[in-house]
Amino acid sequence: MTISHKLNQSLENGLIISKLVKDRVACSCMVSFAAVQAGLTYFGIDGWLCPFRNYLGCPCPGCGLTRATVSLLRGDFKKMLAYHALAPLFLIGFCLIFLGAILPKDIRESFTGFVERVEIKSGAGIIFCIVLMIYWLVRLIAFTDSYMTLIMN
Repeated sequence: MTISHKLNQSLENGLIISKLVKDRVACSCMVSFAAVQAGLTYFGIDGWLCPFRNYLGCPCPGCGLTRATVSLLRGDFKKMLAYHALAPLFLIGFCLIFLGAILPKDIRESFTGFVERVEIKSGAGIIFCIVLMIYWLVRLIAFTDSYMTLIMN
């Protein structure tokens, strides 16, 4: 089964988060990458540039999430909202992925089953993706100047 086939099946079932949390290697890679990026941002060091923004000159739907999450963890809610209002949801998703990376196999299977049931009933993964895209488009179209200035600096 190819990766694109697995992705299509997950999207057809409305499962995004639970499928990701089940894959320990993917979770470990994402947690490692995010921890390094957040650590660099926390200490004021430039991390990896967004390839979307770097090549297209336009911020991606997630641009500002690292700075927003660091601001959230510091308790600076005003700054967090300025960078990206969805940082609390991103942090919850990060915690789920972190648990997928560190939990022992038997507990992880029970945990991923719970996440899958919640995602099936709520559609959380699909809803988050839709909200993220709408939020990005509103910022890009309605607040172009302030958004571009904030994200590009």
